[in-house]
Amino acid sequence: RVFVMVVPPQGNYIVGRSGRASVLNENGVGAAGAVDSTSSAVYADMLGTSSFAFTKQDADSRLKVTIHAGAFISVAATRPMYGVAIGSADYDVVSQTINPINTHTNISGVSYLSAVPAGAYTVQGRWRRVSGTGLVQRNTEDWLSISVKELT
Repeated sequence: RVFVMVVPPQGNYIVGRSGRASVLNENGVGAAGAVDSTSSAVYADMLGTSSFAFTKQDADSRLKVTIHAGAFISVAATRPMYGVAIGSADYDVVSQTINPINTHTNISGVSYLSAVPAGAYTVQGRWRRVSGTGLVQRNTEDWLSISVKELT
């Protein structure tokens, strides 16, 4: 859609685009969690998560990465970061401090990536501990869902 707005009194106008972004491509994975933990400050693959193929078609488009994950911690005030590896690069998506120990907590977030070149990729769920001293853990009660959409 295109709209034109007349701005009186000079008669200047503004032309712009309205409406939603177009989705060029989408893929993802969702599954009950595997028994897994991390205390690493650098990204590690999340066990039991299938990687998936994704092809970015347009060099000028953005990727919308969405993660929904469950986790629990062994020491209060431990903060995990969830992200994805796209090809050989890691991208942060969502982080949240978890306070109650051994309490399953759901974490969700979205990140828009504009620096990914067009091409075929493997996407892998990743995580790391950003702060705190405890283990970040998950088990079969913790869901993991990752989606990647290419937007114009």
